[in-house]
Amino acid sequence: MSLRWSEKNRSVSPPWVRHTASAFQLTSLSTPIEPPSSAGRPSLRAGPATLECGYRRRVQHSADLVALPADGRLVRTSRAVRLGDVAPDRRMRVDALLRVLQDVGDDDYRSTGLPNPDGWVARRIVLEVGRFPTFREALEVTTFCSGTGSRWAERRTSIVGDDGARVEAAALWVQVDTAGRPVRLDDAFLAVYGATAAGRTVGSRRTHDDPSPDAAGVPFTPRFVDLDPLGHMNNAAQAAALEEVLAPDGLAAPVRVELEYRRPAAPSSDLRVVIDRPAEGAVDVWLCTGADVATSVRVRRGVPVVQSSV
Repeated sequence: MSLRWSEKNRSVSPPWVRHTASAFQLTSLSTPIEPPSSAGRPSLRAGPATLECGYRRRVQHSADLVALPADGRLVRTSRAVRLGDVAPDRRMRVDALLRVLQDVGDDDYRSTGLPNPDGWVARRIVLEVGRFPTFREALEVTTFCSGTGSRWAERRTSIVGDDGARVEAAALWVQVDTAGRPVRLDDAFLAVYGATAAGRTVGSRRTHDDPSPDAAGVPFTPRFVDLDPLGHMNNAAQAAALEEVLAPDGLAAPVRVELEYRRPAAPSSDLRVVIDRPAEGAVDVWLCTGADVATSVRVRRGVPVVQSSV
């Protein structure tokens, strides 16, 4: 199998651009809303741990999807599932879900008036899907900052559909300057987003393994429409590649999808996709450029998905 693209290599970006990966911002159209009372706050669970906002601990990865906060900036907007968002089975694709996260988060950040709205680079995205949204379903999207590090922040997003869709997400974003260097979160950022983070510290260390050194992989060439202004595949387009390689298996809920972005996926002659199925219901995918991993994806079917009401 060959995943194809009709373009030759695009222009090569300067080193600092290559270092920062895709300029995929987590966006959010934002009307701040009043959070629920603590008595009505749902308990969100991912795996064995249950976290309430304000529980301070060092988190090395986004295994924990925290609950809606009782205080702070909580933003809600609506979306509809359009024809261009769905697979032949009418299920909303993973790349379309990532675009929702991107747009809702970006709109939220820009509405605050904080500086450097384009200076955020995705490091990690976790999706837990209880039920995929379907064609024409109306979605309510709620987002907030759920944790911070010295130079990065985590954004939680909850998607609920009027036909039963349920998607919970956590995305880690690193703030960078115009030279691509990580910069510290300042007091202005914390004044806006610190209340919902509630002192929760998140780590940026990657957790996915590398593929086997002898893994051959499948040649992959992105399309021109997959590229962002920096000449790299944007993060949502990389999720479209995931949909492509998993099409024979089908992607059904409940499922947990983790994406870790290590370096830009720039068009090249040696771009390839490596696939491993370590267990029943488990698929690992790597998008590689030569010997380097650009993006890794971990898919686990049947994982208990967060139950909440937003």
